[in-house]
Amino acid sequence: MKTYKLINLFVRCCCSLILILALNLNGCKLNNLSDLEPSGPVARSIDDLFWVTIALMSIVMIPVFIMTAWFIWKYRASNSKATYSPNWDSSIAARQESSSPQKR
Repeated sequence: MKTYKLINLFVRCCCSLILILALNLNGCKLNNLSDLEPSGPVARSIDDLFWVTIALMSIVMIPVFIMTAWFIWKYRASNSKATYSPNWDSSIAARQESSSPQKR
């Protein structure tokens, strides 16, 4: 019961913080962000390079995030249908470990 109250308190604090930040940022105009508006030819090429880099990174990172979430969901402890049984027959290190005599 205590953990439920702590989680509820944490969620309320986060929601309050988001609300306060949203109200404070309400006065900012997004059209006047001069840092994101390139004004010269070199700045335009850097801006293009920045967005190409973001696009290439997204091609790699989005599937990684999706597969990570899928692996976590599939191999969670409560999922009794998913069995993780690696093929140790092809592992040389495991074969050497099992064939060596145990020292006492």
